[in-house]
Amino acid sequence: MMNLHKVFSVWPFWLKILLIVSLGIFRGPELLSAAIPNPLSSIPRQASTDFSEDGKIPVIVRLRGSVEPQALAVPTRAKGPARAQARTRLIETMQARAERNRQPLMVRLHRHEIQKIQNLWLINGLAFEATPAQVEELAAMPEVASITFDQRIRLPATRQDQPDFPAEFNIDLVHAPPVWAEGYMGQGVTVAIMDGGVDLDHPDLGPRWRGGGNSWFDPNGEHPDMPHDTSGHGTQVTGVILGGDAAGTVIGAAPDARWIGVKI
Repeated sequence: MMNLHKVFSVWPFWLKILLIVSLGIFRGPELLSAAIPNPLSSIPRQASTDFSEDGKIPVIVRLRGSVEPQALAVPTRAKGPARAQARTRLIETMQARAERNRQPLMVRLHRHEIQKIQNLWLINGLAFEATPAQVEELAAMPEVASITFDQRIRLPATRQDQPDFPAEFNIDLVHAPPVWAEGYMGQGVTVAIMDGGVDLDHPDLGPRWRGGGNSWFDPNGEHPDMPHDTSGHGTQVTGVILGGDAAGTVIGAAPDARWIGVKI
């Protein structure tokens, strides 16, 4: 289980960029109206279990100010030093923007003696805990674009029972075999699995791990070197995507693909 702000703070840079592009958060704050809706109204009732003992709420505050991605994007065909320089320029620009924009907010936070502030420079924001009154006060600041509840992400429960039909039934259901017959089985493709982990000892998945020093990341440091799965959910997901046929039937839609993993 992990708070949203940890996702932003500990993921490798390439995963963060993938997230920003998919969510469109380079320029998102500029599209918001001047008035921010009451941030407390978006907090679900069941989230009260995530509050601290003194009633403070974990929140993520995003600030106004955008970066023009086209001017700083890493050229798709750039290689070697040129690509590294473009990436460094993008990172430094985003960090400088965040440092500049958060100063008025930091003054207010220090005034309220709010501690344990997490810098989320990638989204031009900060994560911390504050009282409901403080959250409403911060929402009125002109520098603030949005305030959202920093909810905890819980993995869905893993089913342990066996289905009444062969494991490959779902693969037939999505018409994968006809695609295989055309020669497309995932060869040359590497899939990034962002879930609770992957069981490297699974006979249908272990041989398909890309391996090396950049194919697994555990932000909690519990299993830093090799893929691991304590809940089984990520293993199930990976199996559906690219599981092999160690038991005699293909369990994945792209059995010739490889995978890399990030534990969330």
